[in-house]
This record gives sequence, structure tokens and C-alpha cells, in this order.
Amino acid sequence: MPSGVLSIFASHDGDGTEVGYTLSAYATSNFDISWDETPSSPPFTKKIEGILTSKNAGGNCTYPTFMANPQYHLQMHPERGSASTVGRSKAKVALILQTSRDTPVNISLVYSQGGRIDELVENELLASSGAYSYGMAQVRKDISRNSISNLFTQIISQFNAAGDSTVILSAFEPHHMGPYTLRVESSFPFDLRPIPQEGAGMYAKVVRGTWTRDNAGGGPTSERYSKNPIFEIDIPALTQFKIRLQLIRPFISTSLNITIFPASPDDALRRHITTSGAYNDAISGVATPQLSLAAGKYLAVPSTYNPGVEAGFQLLVYTSVAGIQVREKTLR
Repeated sequence: MPSGVLSIFASHDGDGTEVGYTLSAYATSNFDISWDETPSSPPFTKKIEGILTSKNAGGNCTYPTFMANPQYHLQMHPERGSASTVGRSKAKVALILQTSRDTPVNISLVYSQGGRIDELVENELLASSGAYSYGMAQVRKDISRNSISNLFTQIISQFNAAGDSTVILSAFEPHHMGPYTLRVESSFPFDLRPIPQEGAGMYAKVVRGTWTRDNAGGGPTSERYSKNPIFEIDIPALTQFKIRLQLIRPFISTSLNITIFPASPDDALRRHITTSGAYNDAISGVATPQLSLAAGKYLAVPSTYNPGVEAGFQLLVYTSVAGIQVREKTLR
């Protein structure tokens, strides 16, 4: 690096409470280096303590459970007394995550409007701590349009104006659990708030199924769409409703869709009520928007775009009332 400041963390592996050490720094003759013995304290800091549990330890971004990892809405505010013109000043932000020394962790900072992130998308990633590291991960970022390629100009302009992003904390594997501490330091004032899990405050039901050679019917353009597994959902009262479809073991480029139809006496699949939209191969799966459904019976049809895809899947059903019944149904 031509110039700048390096932060160095010294650690040891063992049970000793007092361990002496010497730290030496070297550089070529044309560089001047020195220790900063009086580093300035950031004007704005916040510390959050949490625990990775079986419910929120989603592992790295190759797992469909990545979306369950702890996420926080980071909202930056303009520097007090400074001009509000976008791009005129930078926010120096540092995020430091500490866990037990045997837990590999990562921090990702993603452009957003402060909502939960289902999947990492490269052109929305503002910063990352890089490869998973044991015990500690950190991100230091000067938020500036000039620090990002022109491809990201619109995203960064909006980020500087609204100051919204999502902080994602993750361990490498879902079985890595335990307490953690997140510390955020900034040259600008900010707010940091936890983002609720999908379906927070709602009743959740998990139903598993399988596409086999006989029932993997493919999308609506296939003549076998109605051969897909079909689940009858019996709703006892007006409810808020959302459903997510995930592969149990994600395939490469396996595009999914989940669509809800009203049940009818002849079991025909008529005009749908809601759908997850275009077929999508996101590792986190696909989900319908949250909407209100009246009491009654409905049919949920999970499908892959191409027929003949044999795989296990699960439906995550969220409702605001209890007593929902979900069972696989065979159409006449």
C-alpha cells in the first residue's frame, strides 16, 4: 500500500492469562513507518451483544438458511454542521465482530433500504470482511462514490443520500453457534437496529415434500403442471399469510416458483391468488408477498421451471392465526 493506516490485532491460542510478545514492523527504505501511539477515538460508537443459535445461525451464503443470520439496519445521518450535498463528505465506518476463537465469522455490508437480505448480490455488496476468519472479523469503509466503480454510482448516490444499508453477520457453517459482540464506529452519527426474521411474530409451519419422476411436472407451460405436488391449506379465520419454497439441497440453476390458488369442488387450478413471481434459482428459494387471506381452503403448487427435476423441498408457511392445516393432496 502506498500510504495509510494498518490496524494490527495480536492474539494467542492457549490457556495462559499473561503472554509476553514483541511486535516488529518492517518496510523498504523508501517508506517511513511509525506506531500511532495515540489513536483518536471515533465520535460515534455502538456495541451490540447477541447469540448465534439454532434459529439464527444460517452459515455462509451457499446455504439456503443464510437469510436467517443476524442482520441489522445501519442508517447513517449527515455530519452535523456539514453540507448535505451527496458526495461532498465521507463517512468513515468500522464494524468489528468478535466471537469465540474457534468460530470463523464474516461481516457483509449490503446496500438496502434497511430490509432483510435473502441472498448476497455482488453489485449490492458495499463491503465485506473477506474470507471467514476465526474469532474476529472487521470492515473499515469510507463511504464515497469515488471509492466504487462507475457501475455502482447510482447505488452509492442513494446510499449517501438515505444512508441505509444492511449489516449481515454470519459464521461459516450453521452449526457454529455461540455469543458474539458487534461494535460499530463512525465519524457520522448513525442508528443501528436489529432486523426481524422473516415471519417474526407469526405462526410458522414447515412442510416437506419431494418431486419424483412421476410428479415433477415443471412450470405452467408444461402440460404436466397439475401433476406437481399440491398442498391443501385450510385456514380457519382471516389471516396474514406468506409462504416460502426452498430446496432442501440446492441444485445449480434450479428455478423455483410457488403459487397459491383458491380450492374448488372440481380441484381445477383456476386464476391464482398470489405467486412468488418469475421462476428464480436463488439459493434462499422463493416466497410470495405477505397478504391477507380469508377463511377457507387454498391450494399451494410448488414447481420447478423444467419438468423432471427430482429433488426434496420444504414449504415455510407463515400465518398470523393458529390452527392452519397443511396436507398434500391428490387432485382427481
